[in-house]
Amino acid sequence: MSISSDKPSSLVRNSVAQTAPKLAAYLFSFLSAPVVLQGLGLRRFGIWALTGALAQYGALLDLGVGASLARYIAAHQSDRRLCGEYMAIGWLSVGVIAAVLGPVTFAAAPLLSHALGGISTSDMRIVLCSSASLMCCSMAMSVICAYPIGRRRMVAPNIGITIGAAINFVASVGSIALGAKLPGYALANAGAGVLWPIVVAIVVIHAEGPIPFAIPDRRRMREFLAFSIKNQLVRVTALVNYQTDKVVIAFAVGPSAAGAYELANRVAIAVREVANYATSAISIELTWLRSHFGSELARERYRRLNEVSATLVFPPMLLLMATAPLLLEVWLSHAPPNSVAILVCLCAAYLMGASTAVGYALAVAAGEPGVVARSSVAAAVANIILTASLSPIFGIWGVLAGTVVALTLGALAQVFLVHRRFSIPARDYIDAVVPPLVICTLLALPVLAFCYTDPVHGRGLRAIALVLLSALYLMACGVWALRARRLPVDVATRLARLPWLRSRSWVARRALERVPRRHASEAPPVSSEMVGHGVVTATSSRTAD
Repeated sequence: MSISSDKPSSLVRNSVAQTAPKLAAYLFSFLSAPVVLQGLGLRRFGIWALTGALAQYGALLDLGVGASLARYIAAHQSDRRLCGEYMAIGWLSVGVIAAVLGPVTFAAAPLLSHALGGISTSDMRIVLCSSASLMCCSMAMSVICAYPIGRRRMVAPNIGITIGAAINFVASVGSIALGAKLPGYALANAGAGVLWPIVVAIVVIHAEGPIPFAIPDRRRMREFLAFSIKNQLVRVTALVNYQTDKVVIAFAVGPSAAGAYELANRVAIAVREVANYATSAISIELTWLRSHFGSELARERYRRLNEVSATLVFPPMLLLMATAPLLLEVWLSHAPPNSVAILVCLCAAYLMGASTAVGYALAVAAGEPGVVARSSVAAAVANIILTASLSPIFGIWGVLAGTVVALTLGALAQVFLVHRRFSIPARDYIDAVVPPLVICTLLALPVLAFCYTDPVHGRGLRAIALVLLSALYLMACGVWALRARRLPVDVATRLARLPWLRSRSWVARRALERVPRRHASEAPPVSSEMVGHGVVTATSSRTAD
């Protein structure tokens, strides 16, 4: 029996729900990294990071089923049996991958042990199998969450995911505190990973009732797989672009260098992942809109969603680049060699890609992930070529340079292809993305000047300086976004109720005045989240929270 009503949550609430567990997971990772690094050492930490990256390649065997499942639930949410058929396909993919990864990881242990050195075959087998187990459990959790997420009810599953992340954090730090070495640490993480989907299933069933299951029709299975395989190309290229560098560095330079890369990448990728994860709520919403009211209404949301997305994504990424030396010193006390430069390069590589997440969501909602896949494949090929060409000459810097160039050009290519396919003027992207990029960069310059001159000493004083600088910078960006009407209207309205902003409530009022009314007769009553330049999110008669 469901504990809540059957109405979908607002887009703002769904976006926050989708982002919250990612933030929690990266916060736990941020807190545990110094403890784990001290307990394992940089080399063995690098080996753990490498096996995790390799396990993610095994996840590609699901042919994109997991990433596409919520989209099909959103398109057919009124037909419970049909949703059950798609859920069955999801469970089948998890079973196939688990059956394949087990023997592969067991057999690959001697090869990796010999290639990396410093770890026995038996220990490497434990670490590899633990990483594979974590990946399979994560995929099972995604299948469980697909049903409520596809129905635009994303709070309950993400509560379960956050609880699971907390369990993993306790297991990770606890094993190190008890003196575990790399194999014990890996087993502790694997054990926590097994509990994760169980916790999520309990929370989801309590909130949503029984999850549907039905034997899939062959025709629908073929149709679903045709879509998911195209979507899988984007995931394949993402792994090439975001995980291959770690693998290349581990074998070409050494596990210690891969460990330094992983530490910097944990911070950089956290911001990128949160940005992309928030758009999953947008993709589901656009899919529902398109299936009920046609593609025109979904396409008209593009510019405003890009405005909001860019305004929220750029400030934390630019702040990371500006505060990199201060952040790493506060976090790790003694930052590994080259980690500051690695962090800055990775943020630069991910910057433009973060601004293309709405375009990807639009393409997926339209059932055409191949539009994005073409640019992603091109970026991955360019990344491989540049990395292979530059790494023998420049080492780790050649790898990073190739990544920055390939990902930036790939992001711009994706924008071009999406705009051409859906007949969107280039100005819609430029006007949405360039102003926050310029303003937030200018506001970050004083922060950068302070952090790179290192005027304060001592970990405590540096921590205070980091908090104050970050708060002032984000507040300055927030004030600009509020005055420029680039925040979601629900957020602006709530801010306008604060005592010190009450006299400026015209910000939210004028933003609401910009909502076009011509679709009022074509859709059910709408909520006002993320509205502005032609953006009205049609969900239900329930007002936005």
